[in-house]
Amino acid sequence: MAEKAAKILLILSGFVLTLFIVSNTFDGDFGWHLRFGKDAFAGIFQYTDSYTWPIFGQPWVNHEWGGDLLYWLLYSSLGYYSLVLITSAAVWSAFLLVQKIFFKKLSVLSIITAMFALLSVKFVLAMRLAYLVPLLFVIIWLTLEKIPDKKYYYIWPLILWLWAALHGSWTLGVIIINIYLLGQFANIILKKYFPRFSGKESSWQTKDFIGVIIAELLSLLLIAINPYGANIFSEVAAYFSPAYFKQFVNEWIPSYAYPVYAAPLIAAAVSAFFIIIGYIKK
Repeated sequence: MAEKAAKILLILSGFVLTLFIVSNTFDGDFGWHLRFGKDAFAGIFQYTDSYTWPIFGQPWVNHEWGGDLLYWLLYSSLGYYSLVLITSAAVWSAFLLVQKIFFKKLSVLSIITAMFALLSVKFVLAMRLAYLVPLLFVIIWLTLEKIPDKKYYYIWPLILWLWAALHGSWTLGVIIINIYLLGQFANIILKKYFPRFSGKESSWQTKDFIGVIIAELLSLLLIAINPYGANIFSEVAAYFSPAYFKQFVNEWIPSYAYPVYAAPLIAAAVSAFFIIIGYIKK
C-alpha cells in the first residue's frame, strides 16, 4: 500500500515538474502556429507563406497543420494554459510509458529515474507542438517490442497519420520501424551464414515481416491524405539535406554544439546510475 501511494505521489510530482519546465518557456514562432489555426477556421487555409517577410507568397507546406488547428481550437476555447497542460501530459506520459519496454511495471526507482531523465533534457523542452509526438514515438516503439506476441502494427497507419498531421518528425516513426525490420532480417542472415556474429534467435515469423511491411506501406499512403498531398513528403525530405536552416536556425543546431550546459550532463549521469541499478535488479 505504501509503495503504491509512493508511486502515485511520484507520478504526480513528475507531472508537476514537467509543468514547471514547460510553463516557464516560450517558443518564438508559436504565435504564427496559432494564427495559422485561426485563419484556417476562418476559411483561409494557407498554401503560400503569408507570415514570413523574406519569402512572402512562396509555395509553402505547413507540416504542423493539424497541430495548429488543434492548438488554436484549445487556445480559443480554454486559454493558453490548456496547451501547457496537454503538452506537459504528453511529455511526462512518454517518459513513463517508455519504461514498459524495459520493465513489466513501474517502480519507485524507475519513476525517479524518469524524473532525472526529464531534468537532463529540460533545456530543450518548450511549449511546442513537437512535444506532443514523443508519446507517439514511444507507442510505435512499444508495439515493435511486442512482435510477434501482439500484432499491434496494424494501428501504425492511424498513429503515423496523426503524427504527420501534428509534426514533420513522423519520419522518426518510419525510421525506427525500419531499424527493427532490417535488424531482424540481418540477424536471420547472420544466423544462417555467420552464426558467430548473430544475436539470439529471431522471434519474427515470415507473416510478421509481411505484416510490418504492409502496415508501413499503408501508413505512407494514409499520410499522403492531407491538405498538401504528396508535397508533405518533399517537405520532410528537406530535413535530411544540408539546408540553410540546419546551419543558422538555432533549433536545428546539434545539441552538442556550443554552449555546452553542465546541469543536463549531471542529471544524465545520475539517470545512468539509476538505470544501471535498475538493470542489475531486473
